[in-house]
Amino acid sequence: MIGKKRVIRRSVLCLVAAMVILTAAVPALRGESSIAWAAKKTSKKSKASEKKKNGFVKKYGNWYYYIDGKKQTGWFTVGKREFYAYRKGNKYRKGKLLTGWHNLKGVDYYFRVEGKKGVICSLAADGVAKVNGIKCIFDSNCQIVGCKYAGSTKGFVNKVGEMARMNQAKNNILASLVVAQACLETGFGANIYGNNLFGIREGSGYRTYDSWEESIEDYVEFMRTYIPGIFGVRDSDTACYIIGRSGYAEAGGYGDLLMSIINENNLYRFNR
Repeated sequence: MIGKKRVIRRSVLCLVAAMVILTAAVPALRGESSIAWAAKKTSKKSKASEKKKNGFVKKYGNWYYYIDGKKQTGWFTVGKREFYAYRKGNKYRKGKLLTGWHNLKGVDYYFRVEGKKGVICSLAADGVAKVNGIKCIFDSNCQIVGCKYAGSTKGFVNKVGEMARMNQAKNNILASLVVAQACLETGFGANIYGNNLFGIREGSGYRTYDSWEESIEDYVEFMRTYIPGIFGVRDSDTACYIIGRSGYAEAGGYGDLLMSIINENNLYRFNR
């Protein structure tokens, strides 16, 4: 009887050992290491989980939009809202929704964050949306048309700042410098004659313009003619120094005044 029990016990132990060996050998039979096999199983689970993703998802501190587990890229529409996500890049960049000002194929757009729904084009039902605290008008393609001057110092700085930001992308003149000069020459918008933001003279008087945008365009041409060294400068101190020594203004210390305006009003925020 004792002999039979020993035989049964040994048989059970052998069976268990065989099962353990067979389990370990499955990956090898497939030509894989046990680690690779386990990783493959994990990967399959991960992919299955990815396929379940739909809608806006926040990852790596950025917003993405998924349809059936696939990141959307380029322009796409959700409801009546327009979105744009990077088409290429690593896993962090590709599919990342844009925020702030971006120039796409020569056109300026503004994208903002709205709650948990990610980044949207700032086109409201009436074509008006706030940018940096002031109202701006957008057309039916989400392209910015202009901003409404609020009549306050803050409103003046913000409006000229957004124009200067777009001008920097187009003409390569530092936005903080453009805003500082407009503030200094007009007393932060208190004294604007003929939409002239930069005190540019015409004979014994001052030039007049139909709009602030036109004033900025003429300012660019003025710089091309008289102070071409300002184009492409990326440091505010250097830009102010160049303007100060150029004789732009008759009064001394002009460059220092510009630098203090930039620092006191944090005009760096408008640099692209």
